[in-house]
Amino acid sequence: MAMRSGVTVKLSDGRSLGFDECGDPSGVPVLIFHGTPGSRIGLAGSEQDGVAGELGVRLIAIDRPGHGLSDPRPTRTILDWPVDVAELADGLGLSRFHVLGVFGASGYVAACAHRIPHRLLAAGIVSGARPSDGGTGGGLSTLERLFPFVLRRKVRKLGENLVSHPNTMVEQHLAQLCEVDRAVWRDPRRRQLLIESWREAFRLGVDGPLLDFRLGGQPWGFSPADVTMVINLWFGEQDPELAADGRFLAGAFRRSEARVYPDEGGWSLVMGRLGEILDGREPSPP
Repeated sequence: MAMRSGVTVKLSDGRSLGFDECGDPSGVPVLIFHGTPGSRIGLAGSEQDGVAGELGVRLIAIDRPGHGLSDPRPTRTILDWPVDVAELADGLGLSRFHVLGVFGASGYVAACAHRIPHRLLAAGIVSGARPSDGGTGGGLSTLERLFPFVLRRKVRKLGENLVSHPNTMVEQHLAQLCEVDRAVWRDPRRRQLLIESWREAFRLGVDGPLLDFRLGGQPWGFSPADVTMVINLWFGEQDPELAADGRFLAGAFRRSEARVYPDEGGWSLVMGRLGEILDGREPSPP
């Protein structure tokens, strides 16, 4: 078992991508992508190290541009992400690897499966969000889509509140979750980890998270049906919205394998079932 945190790789255009890693340094590489807002923190750390190591997995959590330790790329699109991922993999000496995304990272996983399938061993999405149709989807209000300054003000306020009132922000987040997910964040250590991850998302300012929110409120730039790889999906039914998104994705991708957990939510699945997910097993009984 080995952990590295706060590591960066230089890309060909001079930008750096930041990542944390844990597990088996010589194991099967799995690159994991954070949600929105989010960062690498908490996805490849001490909580995941033992499970990843036992499974022979090298788990690598990456900050997207403008988040944490990754330099901004103001004009990026979801389809640009696979280029960065491939360059990071080259820098780490990885010829082929798995990609895994949580929550709002659905499009980034799908983009990798679409653009660099020859580099992927497999692709998976846990508790993933469906693509926006450019209308009411993507988690943005009509006002936020029509008037960009409204979304900027909202995201800036979010970043400010994470610094000045972090526990209030967590409580507001928990109030929106199902009970099984709220139970995950009652652990003080995990609660602090969530705060650190959100704060890290805003390390470089508001522009990176803001762009992530905007991209999440737009179509991916390609159809899920354009992806020829099998996309593995994991979702829990205790969060009705994420369950609906999971079922949508299962039908939207040309080829998919869905694993459904009746007694799990979104966060409980991400934090509590990592071993099954990394091992590709079917859900075990609760």
